[in-house]
Amino acid sequence: AAPRRAPPRAPLHAALGAHLYPPCPGATAPPCTGARRGTRGIPPRLSCRASRLPRDTTPANVSPPPPFTPVPPPPARLPRCPPCNVSANTLPRVRFCERPPRPAPRSPAVSPQETRRQWDICFEHGDSVDSLSPNSDVVHIVLAPAALAAFGSLGADRDLLLWRHWVEIPPETTAADAETGSTGNGYMIVCASTVHANCPPVYGLCRATCRLEAWVITPIAFSVRSEVTYFVDLEMGGWIGSLVARSAAARRALHAPFLERLGALGLYANYKHGVLAVPLPRAMGGEADGDGDDAAASSDAGPAVRTFQPATGLADDIYTPVTDVSYMLKPVPMVGGVDGFSQPKAEMFRVRSKNYLNDRVKLPSAPAALDIAAIMAFQSHEAVRHIAAQPDSPLHRWRAQGTCPAFVFVVNMMIVGNPGFQGVFWFGMSEEEWGIHKAACAKPGRPQTPSDSFHKLLAEFVKPDFSPEANRFRDERFKLLPAVVQGPMLLKNSSGNRPAILGNKLRQSYYSGDGYFEVDVDCTTSRAAASVVNMVKGYCSTLVIDLAFILQGNSEEELPERILGLVRFSRVNMSALILRPKNPPAYQPPQGAQAAGGGTAHGAPSTGGQHSRTASSGS
Repeated sequence: AAPRRAPPRAPLHAALGAHLYPPCPGATAPPCTGARRGTRGIPPRLSCRASRLPRDTTPANVSPPPPFTPVPPPPARLPRCPPCNVSANTLPRVRFCERPPRPAPRSPAVSPQETRRQWDICFEHGDSVDSLSPNSDVVHIVLAPAALAAFGSLGADRDLLLWRHWVEIPPETTAADAETGSTGNGYMIVCASTVHANCPPVYGLCRATCRLEAWVITPIAFSVRSEVTYFVDLEMGGWIGSLVARSAAARRALHAPFLERLGALGLYANYKHGVLAVPLPRAMGGEADGDGDDAAASSDAGPAVRTFQPATGLADDIYTPVTDVSYMLKPVPMVGGVDGFSQPKAEMFRVRSKNYLNDRVKLPSAPAALDIAAIMAFQSHEAVRHIAAQPDSPLHRWRAQGTCPAFVFVVNMMIVGNPGFQGVFWFGMSEEEWGIHKAACAKPGRPQTPSDSFHKLLAEFVKPDFSPEANRFRDERFKLLPAVVQGPMLLKNSSGNRPAILGNKLRQSYYSGDGYFEVDVDCTTSRAAASVVNMVKGYCSTLVIDLAFILQGNSEEELPERILGLVRFSRVNMSALILRPKNPPAYQPPQGAQAAGGGTAHGAPSTGGQHSRTASSGS
């Protein structure tokens, strides 16, 4: 009998088929058991030689080997893998003429329809590819055509495969701590390009490279706002990448849409959370349009509503321009203003709450009690004290014109030198607030409302008592809260955006008169304050800073606190300020004007209207 022969080996294409036609990652491919020559599933150039074996001479009593099962032909389009939903047709080795449609977003890392697409013009849609840790994942983002609008429609669309990691910034490295009253931490989000098996390059999309993308979000002290810093370094690839590598203008045009997202993000946050740092359109602000009849009906129904200028935030019933004094600062917009002042929202600053002595919690302040009426900024060879009684005081103009506020609070910040600098802030109280103040001071006993607490403390601060005990009380209560809105990081870290009791370090003088109270602060009596002031002078032309003045409450009857008055300086060039004459001319009212003192001044709260002067001992 013929010797028994072993069954033929499996065809060669059974081992190479998986390499030539790899299954989708995660999918279970049927085992390839081989096929005869000429079968559709075997490439002709790799057909095996199993069909050329000699004729089988196995005896009849020996069972033949099982027949080979032919490999089914590959489908026109391979199925998608259920776990990763990635088609094998997107692999680089597969070629077909038809461009695949863009996949619909699946389990997006963000909600494009509700959040990101409303402010990010460079975002088309995004998918979450893999979750690596609670703070790290891999995302696939398809860029919108607006990201390459500067280069026309000749280039292919771009996408990014990013490794993303986010961490919390501890409070001790930001302005968020118990002293500032901010309870939120900062965040840092870092992204960089990566590769992943579940997201190979997609046909029709050019994969861009992100060397670095970082978002740094930190809270602003004493404010409900946050500061967002954005870094980006992209390489778009293709002919656009070659052009960008050779042209600085092309690099600016490439990154411009990505940097413009910051402004859109700020507008979206302001509209979403109600923190109006910039004026918003009527439709976005949610105000209903009405005609004159509706406005007249609303005015007849109750007291007149105070109006504020949308760009500068100044109150129309308080701010009156003074045109005959050359060293008066001009009002400028809160956003983008240069060499001027404006009035931000008091709600952006956090002050002591009613239960601060127990829980140490600070909350956004109520609207400021006084509005900015004017600002004088000038150079002088000698410090000018009690400026409210000087001939160039705006009080004389307002009284002659009949536009003097009910009560005026003056803060005179002096930087003694040769030449020295002075900034004088004039805050006015409206008629409505004046009525509330008189009613609160007339109530006997303990304060009943937060407004009563503030106005009783204000009346105690401005009363015409200039004894050492009264001056010591004022030194311990008058507080300055600065907030650097835009400026160098060195200055932000040095100032700290922390409140400061000025009387603890600086010498202060107090003056009162008919309808006003003045506080003079000598900023050079402290060596530390003088060094900070000298550093600030060099950055003033590029600095945007908010100054809020507060009367500190130290007992439950004096809480909650409230902003007394605040102002925003926008890029004021101190070296270009005008030198004030030593003896300015007296004010001459125009013909037909009301006599001086015949305005609307009602006298200082709880004062007798007599001029008094004292200089505190300081510390």
